[in-house]
Amino acid sequence: MKITRMLIDYSALCYQVYYGFVAKDKDLENMEDKIQYFNYMMITKILQIQKLFDPNEVIICNDHKSWRKEVFPYYKAQRELKRIKDPLETETIYACKSKALEILKDMNYKIMCVESCEADDIIAFLATKYKDDRVIIISSDKDFQQLTSENIILYSSLKNEVLNCEDKERFTIELVLRGDTSDGIPNVLSDDDTFIDTSKKQKSLTKVKINEVLSMGIDNYCKKDNLFAKNYDRNKKLILLNENYIPKNIWNSMEVEINNINKNFKRKSLFEIQSYLESKNIYITNDVQYLG
Repeated sequence: MKITRMLIDYSALCYQVYYGFVAKDKDLENMEDKIQYFNYMMITKILQIQKLFDPNEVIICNDHKSWRKEVFPYYKAQRELKRIKDPLETETIYACKSKALEILKDMNYKIMCVESCEADDIIAFLATKYKDDRVIIISSDKDFQQLTSENIILYSSLKNEVLNCEDKERFTIELVLRGDTSDGIPNVLSDDDTFIDTSKKQKSLTKVKINEVLSMGIDNYCKKDNLFAKNYDRNKKLILLNENYIPKNIWNSMEVEINNINKNFKRKSLFEIQSYLESKNIYITNDVQYLG
């Protein structure tokens, strides 16, 4: 079946390109050179993926400040500390992301960014909205496997492979049980501030323990252990990507935004896009036909 829509996790791809190419190139001496190289590599990477799957349309999903921070104050708190420790790298990455997005907006790409939404929310919403179409998610985040189905494919741009989920139900439950260290979400056995309070350490969640929970049943285990139930509920709200856990007002905002994007989208010719890129000193030779 033909791929109808490609959903790109913009921030994930940006970090992949920055650390995979820009940060490794020691000849890039100033911010301007880094941004220029980043722009070229981002566009090249997107075109390579487009060539591979040839979708009817591409939607680039970009992060905004997350509603999860209000629900869980420690959400991604470790990343904030890292930014404070290395402000120059943070400034460079954000400059690269911002400039590349400006260029992509002037090309044939639909850009979706909604207040209080992360790209995860947008991708979950679009995957649900277009669940009867053939959709491919481009991200290195394996958590998107919870969205996969016969029609929804997850492709890791980092590993260059489709990530198949043999047992989505178990994968999703384990995802909630284990939490997400990178986002500052502890496992169900650990306190909210585990990754911020240096006196605390995340408790071990073994496969034996997971099997014990699953064999008893989540609901029964929650009745048995109030702290487990509280933490399990915490992690469901933060990790599960569906309409039941993403706030209704956020979900409705995404519906309004995609309708506006579709209504106002005007396709540009290949000549227009090439001319624009050349004005930015970006010259694409390979896969140029996928710009149109």
